[in-house]
Amino acid sequence: MSQAKRMMEEQEQKRRNQLEGYRKKLRIENKYEMDCPYCCEALSVDDVKKEQCIHCGHDLLWNVGE
Repeated sequence: MSQAKRMMEEQEQKRRNQLEGYRKKLRIENKYEMDCPYCCEALSVDDVKKEQCIHCGHDLLWNVGE
């Protein structure tokens, strides 16, 4: 079980590194717009125009048509 726990921790660390890398990339390219109000991950200018967060899938209420 220790090995399984270690593998899960490594996967989580890899995911966090990817998300932080995405945030840095957006800032370097000057395309960072805001953090998702649900999962607090970085969203680009293009990402905020979509109906759902690219990270967590929650609806971005300002783009959801009624």
